[in-house]
Amino acid sequence: MVRLCPFRGGPTANIDARFEPHPASSACEFEPLLIAKEKKEGQALIVRFEKEIEIKNSRQKVWDFIWDVDRFIACIPGCKEAQTVEPGKSYTATIVEKVGPFRVEFPMRIEVIESEELSYVKALASGSDNRVGSRMKVELDVRLSDIDQRTRVSLVASVDILGKLAALGHSIIKRKADQNMDEFAQAVKQRLEGES
Repeated sequence: MVRLCPFRGGPTANIDARFEPHPASSACEFEPLLIAKEKKEGQALIVRFEKEIEIKNSRQKVWDFIWDVDRFIACIPGCKEAQTVEPGKSYTATIVEKVGPFRVEFPMRIEVIESEELSYVKALASGSDNRVGSRMKVELDVRLSDIDQRTRVSLVASVDILGKLAALGHSIIKRKADQNMDEFAQAVKQRLEGES
């Protein structure tokens, strides 16, 4: 297990830089600086993570699945009420989750920033939970590539959280995000490989 720390390389490292791993058992002398930075900037927190899934199905099948809103959201933990505003460009969805002591509900607006047929999709999602007093923005990059008789799906996400939810700290948010990503990856793999 590793922890992710933005301060590797020295105490002057940029908080917005990519988090870098070090062993979970090792103490991080710069963690107090991270906490102080979060508080100073209105409880802002940035978490970045990556995931790769290898699926025994064609790239075309995987691509079609990504754009099938009903099937796709069924794989996202806590996601419901998804609607297509403009096919291939704009969507809405609601994310309901329990994170630490908070039950959050984010009505999200999803905009497709860029896409290339059978290759990649870049999207931006944002929303607010006024009851909890938190905002979330997610930048997502999904890329497809061939590997033997399978399709590799590479996911890169950057999650920005502002407000009370961010006060929970990086480790709690990252752990929840990793759990959701693992569940999502497993659900996508099961659905698509069941259709091969």
